[in-house]
Amino acid sequence: MRFLYCARAGDETIELSGDGFAHLKAQRKRGGEILRLQNLRENIAYFYEISEIKRNSARLVLREKKELEAQNFWLKIGWAVCESAVIEKSLPFLNELGVGELLLFYADFSQKNVKLDFARFERILASSCEQCGRNLAMSVRVCELSEIENAVLLDFGGDDFSTLGGDEILLIGAEGGWSDAERAKFKRKIGLKSSCVLRAQTAIISAAAKILA
Repeated sequence: MRFLYCARAGDETIELSGDGFAHLKAQRKRGGEILRLQNLRENIAYFYEISEIKRNSARLVLREKKELEAQNFWLKIGWAVCESAVIEKSLPFLNELGVGELLLFYADFSQKNVKLDFARFERILASSCEQCGRNLAMSVRVCELSEIENAVLLDFGGDDFSTLGGDEILLIGAEGGWSDAERAKFKRKIGLKSSCVLRAQTAIISAAAKILA
C-alpha cells in the first residue's frame, strides 16, 4: 500500500475509524509512527503522526505535507453499460493502467435494468489508488452516447490502433457488440488483432493497455 485514502486528509487532526483504522491495525502501527494520507482530490501527500490509538479509532495529527508531481491521465474511454459486477471488476485495472475518465452510456444492446452504485465505484477506485500510488482517481460518469464527440468504435475490421488520435474517444460495446444502426452512425472503427470474440471486460482492458502500457 502506497498510502491510505482519507477524504479528510489535509485537516490538522483526524479521528481515523472504519476501514482506515482497520488498515492501521492490520499494519500493526503504533503511537508515534507516521502515516501517509491522501484525499484523491489533489496532488498532495499529508503525513500524520499517530498520537493516540483507541479501541475503535486513532487520533492523527498533521506533521508535514508534500506536493506531488502531477500525473497526466489523458485517456477517455466510453463503455456501453453491462452488468454492474463486470464494471466493478474492471475498474481497478483501468485505474491502474492510467485511464483518466470512463464514460458509461446505454447502447442498443445494453442491459437497461442495471443499477450503477457510484458510491461502491468510489470505494473500489480509492482502494486501487492506495495500491498503485495514483494521486487522482479515475473519473466515472454516465452520459448519452450522442454527447460523446470524436467517437471511434472498437469493432472487428477496424483500423490499426496507431491511427487513433489523441482527441478521439474509443467506444467499447456491450456484450452483444454494436447494432447495425450504431455501426452506420459511427463510421470510424479501431480493431484489436484477435480472431476471437472478446467479452466487453476483456476488450476494454486490452484496449486501454494497448494505448497506455
